[in-house]
Amino acid sequence: MERHIGTWYKESEKDKTEVGELIIDGNNIEFYSRFYEPAFPTTFIGSDGQFSYKVFVKGTTNGGQNRTIENTSSHRVLYVLMQNFDFSKGLDISGITEFSFIIPELISWLGMKTVFYCYTSDDEPAAGEYNMPPITIKSADPKIEIYFESKSFENEVLYDDATKITISKVPRIRVSYETPVDIQVVFSEIECLMQFFGLLIGKVSIAEDIRLTINSQELKSWLYINHDFSYNLLTQSIIDTPRTYFYIVEEKLEVFFSNWYAFFYNEDFSLLRRIYFSVNNKENRFAEEVFIEYMRFLDGYHTRISGDAETEKALKTALTDAKKVIKTCIFTEDNRPVFEEAIQKVLPDWKYNSKNVGDISEWIASGYLGRKALSHRLKELDNSFYSIISNNALEIKRLSRTSPTSEEIEKDKIIEQYYKELGDTRNYYSHYKKDKSGVLNFTQLSDSIKVLKATIISILLSHIELGDIGRKMIAFDSELNFQTMFLKQEGEKPFLRPVEYYKKQCE
Repeated sequence: MERHIGTWYKESEKDKTEVGELIIDGNNIEFYSRFYEPAFPTTFIGSDGQFSYKVFVKGTTNGGQNRTIENTSSHRVLYVLMQNFDFSKGLDISGITEFSFIIPELISWLGMKTVFYCYTSDDEPAAGEYNMPPITIKSADPKIEIYFESKSFENEVLYDDATKITISKVPRIRVSYETPVDIQVVFSEIECLMQFFGLLIGKVSIAEDIRLTINSQELKSWLYINHDFSYNLLTQSIIDTPRTYFYIVEEKLEVFFSNWYAFFYNEDFSLLRRIYFSVNNKENRFAEEVFIEYMRFLDGYHTRISGDAETEKALKTALTDAKKVIKTCIFTEDNRPVFEEAIQKVLPDWKYNSKNVGDISEWIASGYLGRKALSHRLKELDNSFYSIISNNALEIKRLSRTSPTSEEIEKDKIIEQYYKELGDTRNYYSHYKKDKSGVLNFTQLSDSIKVLKATIISILLSHIELGDIGRKMIAFDSELNFQTMFLKQEGEKPFLRPVEYYKKQCE
């Protein structure tokens, strides 16, 4: 954690300074000052004596626990720029031709030796670095690669005058543009890469040490983004093994990322993707909230891939014609008594007359031409993505307080009932209805969250088009193994760790 306390000024009011405190902890940034903060965006500039910081803020937020100075406003930080030269004026960060950053989890995922130890001809210990060529992730527009940065010359002089030399070579992701871009593009690219590697590895923590190359600027700037890019840090099991390794996807890494890149920027799925990853960051949530969001993803995803969204547009036109027919039918001598009795059971004070015929026909038409039941959507999705829901239905049923034996109810009926219970549970918690019949109990709901999560992960991996690699990743997932173990093939073993794989290659 970095803490910078000093005097700050608004970029628009350079002559007025106040005490401020900037706290940077990975992708979590706090800024406090004694300035009154308006709602619109503004910038503050300060220095720690070596570097200058430009803080981009918009409005206020609740203060955190890390603050040390009192009587200050808590500003909602968007970005922070750090550099040792004058800042460009304004609220925007643009003209970016290249940026690079570190994902700490890449080191173990790549599983490569970047340094070596040896002895000189005089039998003295020595160390060196391997020559590591960049790994291309995307060839152009933008060009994205993993390159290896040497940190071997970071020397530290100890109190006893001994010298400690650190031999280190770390992987960094570099993104280069032919046409300069602004900070919004950089933000999206980082999010895209974090989510891609989050799915392949199983978790990611922070986008660290972000460096910008800006057009017409000779020196680099350091960028800090106040956004939680993490994925799956709160739900990993004790046996925390990556879902896959670099050597497994190496040959088609560019193809896999290209597929994900297209999916990431597909507006049809953008909201659903954001829903899933936002539920799996470092923020603690109620189980019911997570369940609702997972069901929201599955419902919305099926609507998009099934063509129901286009059907609904056509139904709007059909609805007008249907209402005209219904208006005639519900007031015939034979039909009126039936419809009138049904309506007045629900609305006893409501008049079944020509004045309200429009509303009545609207209800009937909407109900007739409405969406498919959520349970039906779940079943269709499940059939397309490994049948994870149906394969867990019996186990979820056993968690019921009134669980029937296998003789009392057939397996197919249990599966159909589980689809329905998932839909009923979503409706109950979404609308908080009084009727709790058919709603999963808390233990069932907690296990169902993992079932739904495994299904969503299989959907997301399908857009990367990993083929059978995706099945094996899900089957041996350390977090969801109990829900997906049925996907393991006979005699199949998990992916070898890189050290075991490379050792076997040398045999």
